[in-house]
Amino acid sequence: MAYNHAGEEKKFKEEWKRKETEYRKFGMTEEQIQEIYKFERETFNSDRRYYENTVELKGENTYGTQGNSIILTDLIENWTEFIEDEEKYKRVMECPAIMRKAYFMNKIAGYTIIEISSELSIPKSTLGDWIVKIAEILS
Repeated sequence: MAYNHAGEEKKFKEEWKRKETEYRKFGMTEEQIQEIYKFERETFNSDRRYYENTVELKGENTYGTQGNSIILTDLIENWTEFIEDEEKYKRVMECPAIMRKAYFMNKIAGYTIIEISSELSIPKSTLGDWIVKIAEILS
C-alpha cells in the first residue's frame, strides 16, 4: 500500500487536536504544549520521509515510459512534501498549483522558461515572477 501524505497529515492533525485538549485540561502551559508539538511534528516529518522513500509509490513501475511518466507526475504534484520547514511549506501550498508546477519544472526538472511558457501557455514574464516568488519563500 502506498504512503498517502494527505491522509497521514489529516490523522496527525486530528490526533494533535485531541492531545492538545488533554494537555490543557491537565494544566500544561502553552510553552510546554508548543514544545511537545514541535517534537511530534519533527517526528512526523521524519517518519514521512522514511515512508516516502521505502514504500512503493502507487502505480510505480520502473520499466517503460508509462512508469516514468507516473513517477514524474507524482513528483511534479508532490515535490512540496519534501519541504521540512512547516511555515515555508504552508506558504508554498498557498500558491496556485500551476505556480508550484512551473517552479518545479524550472528549478528541479531543469526546463527553461521558454519551454515552460510553451507547455503551460503562460507568458514568460509571469513565469519569472512566479519562480522568484516561490524561491523567496524557500530561501
